Amino acid sequence: MKQAVISTLLLLAFQAFGQKSGPAWHLKGQTKDGTVKAYLMWNDIGGHEEYLVYKKENRADTLAFCDYFYDLYPDTFMLKSIQIDGKGLKEIVVSWSLQYSDSMNKGKAIKRSLTFNEIWDPDSRKKIFSAQNSFYEHHVFASTFADKHPSDTLRDTITCSYRYDFSVDSQGQITIKNTKKNFKPVNVCKQPDNEEGVYLFKNGEYVLTKKISKTTKQ
Repeated sequence: MKQAVISTLLLLAFQAFGQKSGPAWHLKGQTKDGTVKAYLMWNDIGGHEEYLVYKKENRADTLAFCDYFYDLYPDTFMLKSIQIDGKGLKEIVVSWSLQYSDSMNKGKAIKRSLTFNEIWDPDSRKKIFSAQNSFYEHHVFASTFADKHPSDTLRDTITCSYRYDFSVDSQGQITIKNTKKNFKPVNVCKQPDNEEGVYLFKNGEYVLTKKISKTTKQ
């Protein structure tokens, strides 16, 4: 039902496939040929939802994507389309980054910088690969002693960061390499979400076919 409502709104809001947009829609990016566009739709409570808009059978269709924005606004945004599964519409590669800081009670603060990549199949309306290839998180917070003794300026910090090179070629082959990590302390940080190597699309999913075993510290 929600999809039908969104599709109706898009048909009313976009003329000539997204050439004009209403005040609630913001164009974030599009493919070079203009066949796929990404929009942020502002809702009534000040948040926003993200939609890919593309042509399917001579009409505009939509695909809701991205669970990471919340009330944050991406700093960069890129789109490209590649024929990966050999049938139907081209798959859509979405890449974006954002960074933000947040101050909390009792001197606690956090700073994050993130980069995401997702590949979507518009025919099945499913995400077929995701890669968070850059992750930086830095926590600063008052220690237990500083909470009890305000004059004590001692602070604890946690730094978790990793990054790796992510690329998709014209045939849809994914390569992940050059992973670098900086974990302080080591036991509280999450590991990179993907192994290094070459990934090929086989039987409806991406499969790691060749490993690259070299991970370095920053």
